[in-house]
Amino acid sequence: MKKTVLMIACALATSVAFAQDMNSKRGVPILPEAGDWSVGFNAVPFIDWAFDKTRIMSNTPASSAADAMNYQIDQTLVLQKMKAENKAMRLKVRFETESHKLFNDVNKFNSSSTPPEKVQDSKVVKQRTIEVTYGTLTYRGKGRVKGFYGYEGFLSLDDGGRTTYEYGNAIGSDNQAPVTTTWDDSGNATAGPQSSRDLKVKNAGKYSVGANAVIGVEYFFAPKMSVACEYTWGFEYMRSGRGKTTSEAWDATSNSVKETESEGSRGSRNADIQVGNDNASINLKFYF
Repeated sequence: MKKTVLMIACALATSVAFAQDMNSKRGVPILPEAGDWSVGFNAVPFIDWAFDKTRIMSNTPASSAADAMNYQIDQTLVLQKMKAENKAMRLKVRFETESHKLFNDVNKFNSSSTPPEKVQDSKVVKQRTIEVTYGTLTYRGKGRVKGFYGYEGFLSLDDGGRTTYEYGNAIGSDNQAPVTTTWDDSGNATAGPQSSRDLKVKNAGKYSVGANAVIGVEYFFAPKMSVACEYTWGFEYMRSGRGKTTSEAWDATSNSVKETESEGSRGSRNADIQVGNDNASINLKFYF
C-alpha cells in the first residue's frame, strides 16, 4: 500500500514538474526563452486552408477567413525578441515598391501604308511605401495561453507615386492633336486625338506618425510555435503634400510645343484616435 501511494505521489510530482517546465515529450521547451527571436506571418491563409480541408464532399465553396477578421498588412515583416521570459521587443517593417509599364499601339501620323504603320505609347508607374513600427510587450499568465499588453510607435512614408508617359506621335504644327493613348485605372487603353496630354504626374506624398496601445493573447500550440491575436488603440497624425502634373500642348503664340506645370490641391492634415483593428490581427509566430 505504501509503495502504491509512493508511486502515485511520484507520478503526480512528475506531472506537476512537467507542467511547470512546459516541455514537450522530447524535452523541448514549449514557451520561448529569454534571447529567443520570432518571425511572424499572416495566419489567415493557413486558416483558409484549414477551412477548405474541413469541407470535404461539400457542394458549396469554402468560407474565407478574410471576411471574418482583419489581419496584418501584407508584405510586413514582424520580428520579436524576448528580452526576458515575460518581456519582449517587437519590430515591424514594411517596404512596398511598385513598378509597372503599359504599352499601346496607335496609328502612326501620316502613315501611307495599308494597314497603317503603328507606333507605341507607354505609361510607367512607380511608387514606394516604407513603414516601421517599434514597441515593447509584457506577457502574463501560465501554461500555453499568454496574455500580453504593451505599446508601439510607428512611422510611415509614402512617396505618392510617379507616372511618366511617352508617345509615338509627336505634337507639331501639322499635328496639333495627335492620336494619343489614355489608360483608365484598370489599365484599359483607348486612343483618340488630344490637343493637350500629360507627360509626368507626381501624386501627393504623405507621412504619418503615431503610437498605439496593444493588448492581445497568444496560444502556444507546439514547441515555440504560436498563434497570436491582438487589438490596438492609439493616435495617428498624417500629413500629405501637393502633387504636380507636367503636360504638353501646341502653343500658337510661340509656334512650338509648350510644357506646363500645375500643382494639385493643397495638402491635408489629419489626426485620429481609433481602434486599429475592427476585428483581430491574427499572426502565426515561430520562435528560435
